[in-house]
Amino acid sequence: MRLLQGPATDETAVRTLREAIADEERVATTLVNYRADGTRFWNRVAIAPVHDETGELVNFIGFQTDVTDEKVREQRLSVLNRVMRHNLSNDINVVAGYADMLVETAEDPAVAASAGEIQGSAEELQRLGRSVRHIERTLEWCRSFDDTIDLGEVLADLAERTRKTYAGVDVTVEVEDGPWYVNGGCLVDVLPELFENAVRHNDAVDPVVTVTVGPAPKTPGRVQVRIVDNGPGIDEDLVDVYREGEETPLHHGDGLGLWLVHWALTLLGGDVEITNGDGTTVTVTLPTTTEEDA
Repeated sequence: MRLLQGPATDETAVRTLREAIADEERVATTLVNYRADGTRFWNRVAIAPVHDETGELVNFIGFQTDVTDEKVREQRLSVLNRVMRHNLSNDINVVAGYADMLVETAEDPAVAASAGEIQGSAEELQRLGRSVRHIERTLEWCRSFDDTIDLGEVLADLAERTRKTYAGVDVTVEVEDGPWYVNGGCLVDVLPELFENAVRHNDAVDPVVTVTVGPAPKTPGRVQVRIVDNGPGIDEDLVDVYREGEETPLHHGDGLGLWLVHWALTLLGGDVEITNGDGTTVTVTLPTTTEEDA
């Protein structure tokens, strides 16, 4: 490793590699390395010991992967996210303040109307900023795998809240062969997005949302949640976007809620499938855990 080191190489990462080799343990880390011509790059290094049939160390096997593009993308998103959170948020607050003042003091109706449009746009951007911060916090929670929850209980509570918020909506939850425990307390912030989508966009005369929880077919150790509504369905182009997990200039999602669901379930080792028929069916699968972990 010495020949690949340079000024920007993290000594802590190098020490981690050396200690793992000395202890004959597997190790993987990402650090800055240098090629023979002095070019700097991000290198993901994985090393594992090789033992013979008697358990004696005979060699080490190592893999190196250039992940420079990945790290640059990660850093770029981090910086742009910081700018969006701080700089843009402050500027929007200033714009909103002036718009409020114009709405209250403008004598010309046309000026007041224009100020109202600015005010509405500023409020929408502020709402979007709050949504982004909420997503950040929720995904950080998902990464921690904190809190084992009873999935049936969480969904039942969510159904009760939905009935109170949206009068006239018939929401039922059926749990088969429960209880079902899963790791991921963050789901209490994620699953409401699916209920919101099933209710807010449901233009049926009598909106109905049916939730079933049970074993995932042919997949031991996983639980399946099916949320079925009788609404108009989701545009197929958007279904393809969320299924593939990738947007294009022509095909992109119209909000952040379903992206939060997609990202969170991915982090938790689960997945989500959206299908249209007589309404929309959202199928979520998650790995289960035991009651002792609850």
